[in-house]
Amino acid sequence: MTEHTGEAARPPSGAVFPQERIRAALNFGNVLFTTQDDAGAPVGLGPDLMHALANHFGLGLDIRSYAQPPDVVADANTDAWDVTILAMEPAREAFVAFAAPMTRIEATCVVDAAYTQTSLAELDRPGFRLAAMDRSGYELYLSRTLKAATLVKTASFAESIARFNAGEADAVAGLATMLAGRLPDMPRGRLMPHSFQTIHHGFAVPHALAPLLPAINAFVAQSAASVITQAVSRHGIVGLTPA
Repeated sequence: MTEHTGEAARPPSGAVFPQERIRAALNFGNVLFTTQDDAGAPVGLGPDLMHALANHFGLGLDIRSYAQPPDVVADANTDAWDVTILAMEPAREAFVAFAAPMTRIEATCVVDAAYTQTSLAELDRPGFRLAAMDRSGYELYLSRTLKAATLVKTASFAESIARFNAGEADAVAGLATMLAGRLPDMPRGRLMPHSFQTIHHGFAVPHALAPLLPAINAFVAQSAASVITQAVSRHGIVGLTPA
C-alpha cells in the first residue's frame, strides 16, 4: 500500500466526513480506473472521481494505493480509508456499503477456439474449466452463478492467462477490453462475442461510515456522469461508460 497526498486541506463546508481530508483507497487491479504515472502515483478515472468528490465536500484528499480490489476490501474495517471505488458485488456487502452505481463495464471470456459456442451459458457444464482472478468482481459473480463448470481461481489476471496457455483452463474470464488487449498472448484463444456480466462500479464506504451515502449519492447524481465522460476522453479509456 502506498500513499499520495492531494491538495492542502480546505476548511470544511458542511462536511460530513470524519476528517478534514478524505482518505480515499484506490487499486491498480483495473486499468480502466487507475494506473500509475512515472513516479508511481495513481492517475486515471479513479483519482479524477476522488478529487471531484473531495472538491464537492470542500475537503482535502489523501489517496492510499493498493495492488488489487481484495486488498482494499480486507482493510475496510481497520480505519485505513474512508471511501473507495469497487465493483458492486453482493459478496462485498459484508464489508462495505455501496453508493449508487456510476459506471458499467462488460465482462466476458476468451475461450479455446475449439469451442464454437457463443455464450458462457452454453459452456456451463461438467468438465469445462474457467480461470478467473480470485475475489475480483467477475470471479465473485461466477462463483455464485456457475452451475456445473469448474472455476479455476488465480492470484492475478496474468496467472489466469498462464493457466489457460498451459492447458489448465479452457477459458479466461475478465473485462472485455482487457481480454481483447491480451488476445495476442493467447494463441489458441477466441474472444467470446457475448458478455456474461455487466459490472457496475460505485463508491463504497466501511459500514461505520454508511450515514455518508446520501451525501455521496447526491454527488453521484449531480456530477459523476460529467466527470466520467471527461475522464474517458482525457485518458483514452475504452470499454467503460457512465451507468
